[in-house]
Amino acid sequence: MKLLTEIFLRAGRSAVELAFFILLPVMVVMLSLMRLLEAKGILDWLVARLAPLLLPLGLTGLSIFALLQISFVSFAAPIATLAMMDQRGASDRHLAATLAMVLATAPAPPPGWA
Repeated sequence: MKLLTEIFLRAGRSAVELAFFILLPVMVVMLSLMRLLEAKGILDWLVARLAPLLLPLGLTGLSIFALLQISFVSFAAPIATLAMMDQRGASDRHLAATLAMVLATAPAPPPGWA
């Protein structure tokens, strides 16, 4: 029983460290960058240009940001984009399509993580 408790405590400690030291800073930086782009009007301009191209796929213009974030930053970075889409009133269908795209393009774990 003591061994099982140690395993749970070690796993919990690893989860907290992952959340505080990796996921949270990435999300803060990405959300700050997106808010800056939104304040300057660049985000709205880009969304208006990309929306017609992505509409047949069921995606919005902000979906491309989620794709770029998962490709260049981290698997947790698109959470900020999904939150922004929800705040802007994106439909559940568009949110689901973006989430499906994010999950389908998630990077594989590094070698040795089996």
